[in-house]
Amino acid sequence: MQAIMRRPFHVRRRCGSGSVLPSLSLWCALLILTGALLGGSRPLAAGDGRDFAGTYQLTDVFDQGDTFVATFTTRVFNYSDADVSEATLVLESRLVPGQTYWSFPSVSIANRESVLLRCFIKIPKAEYNAWQQGARPNLHVDTANPDGTSLRRMVELTRNRIGEEK
Repeated sequence: MQAIMRRPFHVRRRCGSGSVLPSLSLWCALLILTGALLGGSRPLAAGDGRDFAGTYQLTDVFDQGDTFVATFTTRVFNYSDADVSEATLVLESRLVPGQTYWSFPSVSIANRESVLLRCFIKIPKAEYNAWQQGARPNLHVDTANPDGTSLRRMVELTRNRIGEEK
């Protein structure tokens, strides 16, 4: 029995200059093509009607028995594929329909941009406890369509430490 020893199979193609590496013009063409593909892509549109999303946090929280007072800070991102101007952002109760904790008038958010909003709120203990257990604050954007009809969109909020933003 005779053992056959085989060499590993390698493919090496020499470029026109005789070098094993591709030419500079080929590298440039690949870089330009990659840049065009990556630069031409844009962020995906929000799905399932999530035109607005954001983060929130409560700071300076004080227990006053049946209520809590706190500073509510939120950063709202606009994924609606349109600039929003002169909108009103409304923070409402999840427990008592129609009860407004705070209203931010005349808010403008360019498409794919965000806005930082802060207010001092007083909320029932049950609402505060619900937020602490994962329920989301009920924040929505009220604005007008180009034809003048009113439009209301919910802001999908997640609890987050926003930090010392100015």
